[in-house]
Amino acid sequence: MSRLDEQSRIVERLEQIVASLESHLEIAEAYGTPDFASSVSLESSRHDYSEAKARLESAQSVLNVLQQHDDVHIFLSSERNPHGPIPIDSLGRFLHHLQSLTNAVQQSIVGQATSRGRVQNQVRHDACLYAYGSMVGSYGVRLRTSEPEHTELATHRESNDLSSMMADFLDATNFDHTRIVEMCRHSPRTFSTYRELLSVLSKSRISVRVAAASKTFATYMTSDQASQREIDLLSLEVTERELELVGQLVGASMLRDSFELSVGNDTYKGRVRQGLAQRIAESDLYGKLVDATILETVEQQSDGLAEPVTRYELIAVTARDDRQGRLYET
Repeated sequence: MSRLDEQSRIVERLEQIVASLESHLEIAEAYGTPDFASSVSLESSRHDYSEAKARLESAQSVLNVLQQHDDVHIFLSSERNPHGPIPIDSLGRFLHHLQSLTNAVQQSIVGQATSRGRVQNQVRHDACLYAYGSMVGSYGVRLRTSEPEHTELATHRESNDLSSMMADFLDATNFDHTRIVEMCRHSPRTFSTYRELLSVLSKSRISVRVAAASKTFATYMTSDQASQREIDLLSLEVTERELELVGQLVGASMLRDSFELSVGNDTYKGRVRQGLAQRIAESDLYGKLVDATILETVEQQSDGLAEPVTRYELIAVTARDDRQGRLYET
């Protein structure tokens, strides 16, 4: 079943649920509230109907994305004037910082995250967002993550990853979402550009809704929620440095993408950059003396009350007696 067919079935099912709840609500309203029980029942029916209708509208917005062969639809709404226009300055800054965040996310997806300096040309090309039109509302924009001549965009893994991440980053309910937390932990550029995007929403008093082809329902964030998310992010300070080490590779797991490196009396454990674990297995480096490059990431809460958390990622390795055969994944 295609992604479009799957989403169509979800919408059809939600339409049936909404119709059923609407019928029950009409009966409850016709009966009235002669007693406490009927009053509670009516209130419950109204709540269920309202919630189901919102879910239906959310799913329909994703279906529209798929039907138009787009990756993402973004709707911006002024909270000062819900049906009014969006200031060009706010719109421009939002789209600019959204592109910067997408660049940073793409760097992380392909394993080339950097904290500063120019983003690699190939990453900028692959992460480029293309506007394909506007929609009714304060402002709505159709975006794709491939060049105009490409049409089957939603089938590309990279496009799905990018559109999914955009929706996650602009979802007020999922700050504890593993992917977002990990992305901010391991990519200072993602951390800083995300804060800048949140700042545009909070200072401009703009709400945003994101419908992504890779999601079942649209995500939503108000300016107050963006402001709170920014405060939450400020409590997490992240620093990175690369360590060049010589030690014994005592463990590496393709299943968990993890490693263990023994250096003198110290042991470094952590994750292996995507794709590198398989190369290590193929090169038979287990138990051997190796030259390793490890990315050290330190998280520190700004209030200083909690102990810093240090994480390690193996990003390059080669047998000590074969420096020409260095293995890496960047």
